[in-house]
Amino acid sequence: MIIYVQFSDATKTKIVTVFGGPQNPDDFDFLGEVEDDDPMYLDFINPQPSILEVQSAKLLALNQLASSQKTALASRVETLSDAVELEMATPAEIAELPIRKAQLVEWKRYAVFLGRVTSQEGWPPEVEWPVQPLSGMDLTVSSVEPSVVPLA
Repeated sequence: MIIYVQFSDATKTKIVTVFGGPQNPDDFDFLGEVEDDDPMYLDFINPQPSILEVQSAKLLALNQLASSQKTALASRVETLSDAVELEMATPAEIAELPIRKAQLVEWKRYAVFLGRVTSQEGWPPEVEWPVQPLSGMDLTVSSVEPSVVPLA
């Protein structure tokens, strides 16, 4: 099937518009026709994300994870520290506190390294991603049981 298109320039290497039918060349520059299986046409209707888009999306997701981990760990460290300060901590909480503090440091360090990714010489196609910490808070579950409020 013939597709009526407008190219970006006279080289006819990139499609910028698709028309439903032939157009007047006085109205539009760089008009042409391609088959519906032409790679340029297929790229136009289903563009592939650029390497910058792919790497930026990955970086955003990793930054969000690091931020969530830092927030959850900081909250847990604060709660455990309060329990120790108030002499209310259980032996398990006392043992957990230094582990959570160490995890928080690792996630902070990881976040700093993520902040340096875009300044790497090979960015975006060649990235040396920092090593993600092996442990942290389980962000997939809630530590709070939902309360049931009886209906009146």
